[in-house]
Amino acid sequence: MVLFDPATIGVGAPQRLPGLPVGGPRTIRKPVDIHGVWINGTQVHNGSDYISHQKGPGQVLRDFAA
Repeated sequence: MVLFDPATIGVGAPQRLPGLPVGGPRTIRKPVDIHGVWINGTQVHNGSDYISHQKGPGQVLRDFAA
């Protein structure tokens, strides 16, 4: 679940960050005015940064059923 105000939600300016193989740059755009993100009832983002958890509340999907 994502909590936001539809009147103020937006996308930030592009930012170049290192992170691709061999030090290649990548471009990200951070969300503006997101108030929180929850996965399976556990808050994972507080509106300004990710919240650290010993074990994440979700799971990585590697395959999809047909």
